[in-house]
Amino acid sequence: MTANPLSPSTIGSGAAPVAAPGVAGSRITPLDPLRVLHQYKWVLLIVFLVAICVGGILFAFLRQAMPEYTSEAQLLVTGAIREPYEEPVQSGSPKQVRLDVLGAFIKNQIIMIKSDDVEKAALASPTVMETRWYKSFSDAEAARNELDRNLTASQILGSTLIQLSLKGRYESDLKIVLDTVINAYMQQFKLKNETETIGVKQVFVRESDAARAEFDQVQQKLKVFREEHDLASLEAQNDEANIGYNDLASQASALAVRLQTARETFRALEMANKDGRLLQPTPEIMATIEADSAVSLRDERLRGLRERREVALHRMGPDHRAVLMIDRTIQATENERKTVVEQLLKEHQQVRYDQARGAVVALEGQVTGMGPALEEARARLRDLTEKLTEYRRIETDAKAASDRKAKADDLLRSMELSASRPDNAGLAIRLAATSPRLTFPTAPGIILTTVILLEALALAGIFLKEMLDQRIKTPTDVQFLHHAVVLGALPQSTEDPLGPTEVETVVQRDPTGLMAEAYRQTRTALLGAAERDGHRVIMVVGPQPASGVTSAVNNLALSMAHDGYRVLVIDANFRRPCLDRLFNCYASHGLADVLRGAVSLDDAVVHKQDPMVDVLTAGQTAGAAAELLESRAFQQMIDACRSRYDTILIDTPPALLTSEAQILAKSVDAAVIVVRASRDKRGMVARLLRLLESQNAAVLGIILNGVRTSAGGYLSKNYDAFYRYRQNALPPREFEAQTAPAAAPAAESSTAAEPTKPAADSEDERY
Repeated sequence: MTANPLSPSTIGSGAAPVAAPGVAGSRITPLDPLRVLHQYKWVLLIVFLVAICVGGILFAFLRQAMPEYTSEAQLLVTGAIREPYEEPVQSGSPKQVRLDVLGAFIKNQIIMIKSDDVEKAALASPTVMETRWYKSFSDAEAARNELDRNLTASQILGSTLIQLSLKGRYESDLKIVLDTVINAYMQQFKLKNETETIGVKQVFVRESDAARAEFDQVQQKLKVFREEHDLASLEAQNDEANIGYNDLASQASALAVRLQTARETFRALEMANKDGRLLQPTPEIMATIEADSAVSLRDERLRGLRERREVALHRMGPDHRAVLMIDRTIQATENERKTVVEQLLKEHQQVRYDQARGAVVALEGQVTGMGPALEEARARLRDLTEKLTEYRRIETDAKAASDRKAKADDLLRSMELSASRPDNAGLAIRLAATSPRLTFPTAPGIILTTVILLEALALAGIFLKEMLDQRIKTPTDVQFLHHAVVLGALPQSTEDPLGPTEVETVVQRDPTGLMAEAYRQTRTALLGAAERDGHRVIMVVGPQPASGVTSAVNNLALSMAHDGYRVLVIDANFRRPCLDRLFNCYASHGLADVLRGAVSLDDAVVHKQDPMVDVLTAGQTAGAAAELLESRAFQQMIDACRSRYDTILIDTPPALLTSEAQILAKSVDAAVIVVRASRDKRGMVARLLRLLESQNAAVLGIILNGVRTSAGGYLSKNYDAFYRYRQNALPPREFEAQTAPAAAPAAESSTAAEPTKPAADSEDERY
C-alpha cells in the first residue's frame, strides 16, 4: 500500500529511533519550540493584551511619580585656524582631514565642559541659585554631584558638533541650568585662548628681536672681512694654489710609482744574483745576445756541420763513422754555444742590476727633493681655503638670521590676520538649550518593556510546564522512548468535522474520512513491520484503560479485510469484553469456551461479511481466569489459526493493571502498543516496553491514539489540508449530508438470531 502523507515520517519505519539513554525516565522533556508556540498562541496573545494594559497603567504612574525631562544644546567646534587663508568650516560638517585633526581637540573640550571649574562657575550664578532645582539640594556640593551625574557631552558622529544634554525632574529649570553651564564654559574657553595667544605672540616678538640682533652682528663681521681681504683676489689665489698643488701632487705620485717599480726590479735582480740563478730574459735581451759575434760564429759553424751531416747521411747511412763523428762535433758546438749564452746573460744581468740600483738612488733623491715644495703648496692652499670657508660661514649665518627674522615676522602677521577672522573663535553655540522634553517614562518604552517582561515570564512558565510534562502528545514525543517506533497517529474524532463521532467502526462507516485514512496508514505500517519478520499473531495492548485498544483492533481488522487479508480478531479481554458488541455478533460461545474444551474453534468463530472478518469473542467469561491464556489449549488454538489466516489480532486488557498481556506475550509473534495522546506518560509507556521485552516479545511499534491539533506540530496543518481537500472533492449535497450530525449506527450487519446489547460507553471511556 502507498504511504499516506497524513502520517508522521517515522510511521512504518523498520528501524527504531535512537534515543539518549535515560530520556524515557527523565523529568525533562525535549521540546519543539514551534509546536509549543503554536499550541499556546492564544495564551500568549492574551498575555500580550494584558501587558499592554499594565504598561499603560505603569506609564501613567511613573509620569506622575518620577518624571525625567531632558534639555539639549549643540556646540560647533571649528578649532584654531592654522593658516590665515584657510577655507572656513560651516554647519559642523568639515572635510575628513580636518575632522581627524579636531578629534583630540573635541575630546579635550568635552572633558573641559564637565570639569569642576565649569560646574562650580555655573552653580555660582545667581540665576541658577534661584531655581527650584538648586534649592532642592542641601548644599552646593550635592548640587554639583547631581549636575555632574546628569550632564552629558558627546561628539556627534561624522561632525565637529558637541551634543550637550541635561536631565532632571524640574522641567522649567533645566534650560536655565544648561544655558548657564554653556556660558560658563564659553567664558573659560575664551579666557584660555586669549591667554595662550598673548603668550605665543610674546615668544614670536622675542624671536624676531633676537634674529635681528644676530643679523646685525653677522653683517658687521662681513664688513670687517671685506675690508681686510679682497674677495676676488683671494678666490684667484686659491684657484692658482689649488692648480699648483695638484701638479706637484701628480708629479710626486708618478715618482712614487717609478720608485716602487725600480725597487721591485732591484730586489728581484739582487735575489737572483745571490742565488746564482738567471732571470727569464726578455725577447729584446735574447735578440741582443744572439747578435753577439761569439754566438753568431758558433751558429754559423752549426749550420755547416748540419749540412755535412745531411750529405754524409745520404751517402753512407746513420751508422757510419763519419756521420757519428759529425754528430759528436755538433753536440760539442752546441754546448759551447750554451756556455757562451749563459755567460753573456750573466754579464747582462749584472749590468741591469747596476742600472736598477742607480735608478733607485736617483728616484729616491727626486722624491726627497719634492717634499718641501709639496708641503709649502699644501700649507698655502690650506690657508686660502680657511679664509674662503670663514667668509662663506659668515654669509650662511647672515642668511639664517635673516630667514629667522622673516619667519617670525610672517608668523606674527599670520596670527594677527587669523585673530581678525570672525570664524577663528574655535567654538560657537550652534543650538541654544532647547525646551525640556519628557524622556522618562515614554509610553512606547514602558509598554514595550512590560510586554517583553510579561511575555518572557509567560514563555518561561509555558516551557517549564511543557518540559516537566511527561505526557505523550505528538509522535515526536514517542521518539524519545528507547527503541520505540511510531506506527501511526490517530487523530481525535473531533478533528474531522465531516466524520462521525463514533470511531469504533469508522473505517466501515466513513471510508473516505480523516480517521479512516489514518487507520489505513497505520495498517500499512503495521503490515510492513509484521511481514518483514514473518509475524502473523499480533497482540494489541495498552498501558491503562481507555487507551483505545478495542477501537484500534476493530478498525485495523476492517482495513486489512478491505485490503484482501484473511483476518481473525480474538477478544482476550475476559474482564471487559467489547468485540461482540462492536461486530454485532452476540454469540453464545467464544474464546473462554474453546479453551475450556466446551466448543470447537470452528463453532466459536463468527464469520462476518462485507468485509470478511472472522471474530472470536470472549465467550462465557464468568469464572474465566487469565491462566486459560497460558494453557496448552490456547497454544494449539493459535497454531491452528496460523494456517487459516494471514493476520490474527488479539484484543487484550490494560497491561499495567492485569497480567493477561504478560501471559499472551509468550504465545504471540509480536505486540503493538496503543497509547492515549495527552494522557499516557512516557514513564508509563517505557515501563510497558520493558515489561514486554522481559517476556521476549517483539514490539512492532506504538499507535498514538487521540492526537489533538491543539498540541501543535505538523499534524495540525496536515489535518486542515486533508479537510479542505475532502471538502472540495465532495458534491454539495454529499458534503451537507456528511457534515450533519451522525445518526446512531444501525445493526445492519448482525443476523436475526443474534441478540442485541445496550450501547457501550463513550469513546474516551471505552477500552
